[in-house]
Amino acid sequence: MTLNHDPSKQRISTALLAMPAIVVGLLLFSFEARAESWKLSEEKLIGEIKNSSPELLRIKSLEAESRYRTFDFEKKFRLESISEAEYKDSSEKAIASFIPTFGPTYFLSTGVQKRLKSGMSLNASLFVDQQSTTDGVIDQATRTGVVFNFSADLWKNILGRLDKAELKDIHLNHKRNQLQSEIDRRSAELNLRKTYWSLVANNEKLKAAKGLLRTAEKQLQAGVKRQGQYIADKGEIARYKAQVESRKASIDSFEYERDLLIRDIKAQVPSLSQKQIVLDVYDAPAKINEVLVCARRLEAERQTPWQNTKWDEIINLIEKSYEQKKKVTNTYSDIDLQLESQLRVSGVDQGYSDSADDFTNNGKLGGFVGLKLKIPLDDVTEKAQQAREEAEKNAFLSEKKNYLARVEAQHTQIVALVKLLQSALKNLDANSENLSKSLQSSQQKFRQARISLNDLISDQDVLFNNHITEIDTKLQVILTLLEYFKVFTEDPCSVNKMGSEA
Repeated sequence: MTLNHDPSKQRISTALLAMPAIVVGLLLFSFEARAESWKLSEEKLIGEIKNSSPELLRIKSLEAESRYRTFDFEKKFRLESISEAEYKDSSEKAIASFIPTFGPTYFLSTGVQKRLKSGMSLNASLFVDQQSTTDGVIDQATRTGVVFNFSADLWKNILGRLDKAELKDIHLNHKRNQLQSEIDRRSAELNLRKTYWSLVANNEKLKAAKGLLRTAEKQLQAGVKRQGQYIADKGEIARYKAQVESRKASIDSFEYERDLLIRDIKAQVPSLSQKQIVLDVYDAPAKINEVLVCARRLEAERQTPWQNTKWDEIINLIEKSYEQKKKVTNTYSDIDLQLESQLRVSGVDQGYSDSADDFTNNGKLGGFVGLKLKIPLDDVTEKAQQAREEAEKNAFLSEKKNYLARVEAQHTQIVALVKLLQSALKNLDANSENLSKSLQSSQQKFRQARISLNDLISDQDVLFNNHITEIDTKLQVILTLLEYFKVFTEDPCSVNKMGSEA
């Protein structure tokens, strides 16, 4: 059986099948064309994070939460206006002739109250109380007057010692949160700068890898030319091709790393998420020199420079806060003694108007004074107090020692790390010089057929790997110093000033 084959129809079918791919390609090209290119520099990146950063929004949220806690406690001491209205009525039968059924009755009251920070509370209000009975014996009997209430804590919170301690503790925590927010902001900037310099290091690796690729391609071209002259065989050409593919794989690996770093930057700065990020011109050697100058100065610092950190202020606030907590906890199992008193001046008559006249012209005094005492009769509250004291003490000591150790270790370790990295850089630099000379010699020997292609490629790889290690080591110097500035935020080093003065 023979099938008819029409070449024109086949071309049409192939074109139709290719249409979706073409459309997708055009859409992708259109999207890339529309994507705004953004030249990335360290300065621009720091400026951008101040306008668009989830981390900074989180820090602002914590600051607002801290202010809320402060105001939420202080609102207990605000002056408040209090009004009350009540209506009652009943048509029920009286239980006994001498116990009448009241109805309707009205009660109105308006006034102000304030809790003082001295452990006292004041209340003053005007009131009207009108009552009637269903049998008519009492008809619109009205009391109009003013009432003053006064209460005071006579033991636990005498003179407001607990209120003052709690309020001071809240203010101390608010101050601490403000300092912590400043440190967190600097940390967010420094993390972003670490990502930026990782991207710069990645770009330097890409340059080196692309340079090797060009060399490998030239060697392949030269090998193909020698093959045409019957000097090189198929095995040598295959080795050249393998070298080219190996260099391309290195580039792919570095480009993948670059894309991950750009993704991290966009995650930290959402305003850049729709932009095509490209590195602006940078001066890596100048930055390394600047970093090494700072590192050498830090190396000369024998004592921890507490003047360059805010953690000493935070530790001081933690100590003060603990003292206030102890004042509150020490009274946990104490007795509770309260003074309650009331003074009332009122007038009584039938109806609102007459009772008001009686209050004005012939008001009478009334009131009471009382004490309320609560005494724990078991040891449960005492045990609870002991547990609370232990928990607060351990939490305080843990936090204080952790911060002290962090600051001390950060300075001590930076000196050791910088020494090691500087030594490594010196060795790598010398090694790079020697390897470059060795490679030049190997290239000459290869042209003279004194060494194999594998030996030449091996020398190239050694120099390349040394160069990559040198880039990584320089990056580690920068990252180590930036990590140091997360603790010593006030260090005068020029590398640290970027972003802090903006």
